[in-house]
Amino acid sequence: MSQGCAQTDTLRAEGKKFAYTQKDANQRIIVLGEFFQNGVRNGEWRRFDQDGRLLAIEGYRNDTLTGLAHYFHYPNPGQVYEETGWMDNSGRISIWTTYEGKTAEKTDRKVSYIVYGTDARPIARFLLHPNGRIALEILMNGTGQPCWYRSYNKSGELLFEGADLPYFYDSMK
Repeated sequence: MSQGCAQTDTLRAEGKKFAYTQKDANQRIIVLGEFFQNGVRNGEWRRFDQDGRLLAIEGYRNDTLTGLAHYFHYPNPGQVYEETGWMDNSGRISIWTTYEGKTAEKTDRKVSYIVYGTDARPIARFLLHPNGRIALEILMNGTGQPCWYRSYNKSGELLFEGADLPYFYDSMK
């Protein structure tokens, strides 16, 4: 952990006890940790940006990211994306879902899925239409690079399939 870290009095947030806090130079909390002993993180940890916005909720076991994790991105005012999925040995596994919303507490519209293999490499990515149907399916090769694409209209009908990147892909990222 970086300088400025200190175990402090227990702080409660959303009904949870956090025994560890780290503050920035302006005394704003930037890290909350459930358990911290002998330099090892355990339990739920939360990270915040300099504006106090939630950036991550992560689970640690013996200082290794494990379990359900949530990451928040704020591309524009009034817009937030939440990535949610499982971590194992500090790598992404299983299916990760991205949600869009207006606040970190209200991210309720699914916008994409990424499927990870046991080696933490992406296997497939799915971008969704606003109605929840798949808009673009991207299959990955063994190195995690895109190798096959399928695009669908809002009704779910196949529009394109092939190894070449669809012309509209950049606008869907």
